[in-house]
Amino acid sequence: MADVRRTCRPGFFLSVRVLSRLFRRLFLEQLSDACHASSLHFIGEHHTLAEAKHFTEWLQPLRQGEWIAYAKRPFAGPDAVPAYLSRFGATRTISRPFFLLLTSL
Repeated sequence: MADVRRTCRPGFFLSVRVLSRLFRRLFLEQLSDACHASSLHFIGEHHTLAEAKHFTEWLQPLRQGEWIAYAKRPFAGPDAVPAYLSRFGATRTISRPFFLLLTSL
């Protein structure tokens, strides 16, 4: 079998595919660990996900699909993070209390 090496864009450590698969694995592992530690609370129609078997079945399709991790250049330091996050305020992606918490750190 030939030795296949994939390069990534200049200035980046990992290719998007490698970064995406790594992020997917780590994210789903942390989510699964949180469920098993009873750190997640499911209500309403999703209450059955509190059981490990149901939660694992629910996660299975997420393990199969390809994810895309978006990587930006590093911030100009910690002070630039609130400015970056404030641009999401109009879309309500980040709640105001959460943003205020970040700016008070």
